[in-house]
Amino acid sequence: MKRISMGSAHLDRWDAGGLRFHFGYDACPNLKEMADLLDESVWRRLERPAKYDVKTTLRVKRDRVREDIVVAREYLNIVLQSEDVAEFDYKPTKCKQSYRMIVIRKNLSEERGERVLIDKIL
Repeated sequence: MKRISMGSAHLDRWDAGGLRFHFGYDACPNLKEMADLLDESVWRRLERPAKYDVKTTLRVKRDRVREDIVVAREYLNIVLQSEDVAEFDYKPTKCKQSYRMIVIRKNLSEERGERVLIDKIL
């Protein structure tokens, strides 16, 4: 997929023309602040679907050798604990109307060996 650089000035024109689109947006400081100010009740757990359906019989998973090495040698290990999703109305500076902004909040923990050092929510 080709990534195109464009300003928000075209969103209103495209929307008026009936074009529907989804695109990623940088986590700018103002958007981070808006997401942080959302009430806790609007966030819901994001359940990602499986990447593919198993068409044959299930196999036994291999041992997680790399994970064991990271723990044994006490390397810094960042582990995704969960993801939450919320949405709010957002009006880009160059637009006349608001659009739906969907945000994802990641709950990460930093571990070193068997110890959890920090729980972070990004």
